[in-house]
Amino acid sequence: MEFIKIIGQKIETQLSIVSFKDDHNIFNVLVPALDVTTYADSIADAKTAASEAIPLHLKDWMEKNVLHEVLLQQGWLSNEPKKIRYAGPRRYQVPANLYGNRAINPTSTQANLSVLI
Repeated sequence: MEFIKIIGQKIETQLSIVSFKDDHNIFNVLVPALDVTTYADSIADAKTAASEAIPLHLKDWMEKNVLHEVLLQQGWLSNEPKKIRYAGPRRYQVPANLYGNRAINPTSTQANLSVLI
């Protein structure tokens, strides 16, 4: 179950990821619920990059006071008016066609990523 929990300046997340190797032998990690994509020469490095990118996005949105609005726009559900815990989008799709005519192959993996800021 995907979630984002905010307590003061502390953020805890549980997010689903999709990882795959593209036609150029580059490993990609998608975090569809936040519209974040990272890539690297290894799957471990791509996951690490995602773990680093997510807090940067969330912190940036918090500093600009737009976190709540951005999450709602991306389909997250809030326990308003507290704005403390968000449930992940109920529906989102990973693009079936990412690189030209190449779809994500059946060897793609899905996993969860936890980030504590």
